[in-house]
Amino acid sequence: MIFRNATEADIGEMHRVRMSVRENILRNPALVTPEDTREMLASRGRGWVCEVDGRIVGFAVGDMAAMNVWALFVEPGCQGRGIGRRLHDAMMGWMFESGAERVWLSTDPGTRAERFYRRAGWEAAGLQPGGELRFEMTRDRWIGPRAGVSSGGGERPLGLWPWLSVVALLAHMLEELPAFPAWATEHFGTTSTRYFIVSHLPLVAMAAGIAWRSSRRGATIRWIWTAAVVQSALAANIVFHLGAAIAFREYAPGMVTAILLYPVVSAGLLLRAHGHLGGVRLALAGVAGVLLSVAVTATVWIDVQFL
Repeated sequence: MIFRNATEADIGEMHRVRMSVRENILRNPALVTPEDTREMLASRGRGWVCEVDGRIVGFAVGDMAAMNVWALFVEPGCQGRGIGRRLHDAMMGWMFESGAERVWLSTDPGTRAERFYRRAGWEAAGLQPGGELRFEMTRDRWIGPRAGVSSGGGERPLGLWPWLSVVALLAHMLEELPAFPAWATEHFGTTSTRYFIVSHLPLVAMAAGIAWRSSRRGATIRWIWTAAVVQSALAANIVFHLGAAIAFREYAPGMVTAILLYPVVSAGLLLRAHGHLGGVRLALAGVAGVLLSVAVTATVWIDVQFL
């Protein structure tokens, strides 16, 4: 995928993308003409496009004269790949860096677009005369969580923290491997070293996959939230190890890495995630992570006889 500034030569392809969408449909093409787009790019604002295999599949245009999002559209077949969010972030970063204090937009209610803007942090500000929802974003609201981070749409929102989380998980597993199966069999359900390895391989694969998606440039909110869920689950694992060590008055295999590594990685990743998710979504990720940790921990009471 290539993201770049839109030019006059892109107007035809931008119009094609605009007419391909299934929501916020432009029922009368005469309302937005190529000349309108040309004026927008030349004197009123700036546009960005995303190319895939040399073909424009999404675009965004910010109108500095009206201080609003004039257009943000992605072909239906390319939605869900983070294209809209990267175009959105590039446009919003430029508008606020260019002096905007408050930007607004309108979109049809109950649409994918409405959910997109809510996830991106826009605040609902009533209804437009035509029944569309009006959303607003202030400079302080946009810049605050992104202080010190590029707003060009190409940043790594969580940095390398997701990969550090995978490293911490592997270190934790290596500490557990020699003694955990026998220890768990003594105190909980029957297990084995072979079952420990086989059952943990999918966990590592899942964690690596989530780390890859959430640490990419322009990662979507969905993957940032998922990474926060996983990290919350790992943080909750500390309680199991400490609780077991206190209850049995002995070393619980895995407790050293859980105590030394998980708090540091969790603090780093979740603080970065907070800047993109906000308090409510991060809290929901924490709850989901605790529930996931409880479900995984409960498996130690299962008697495994087949491995």
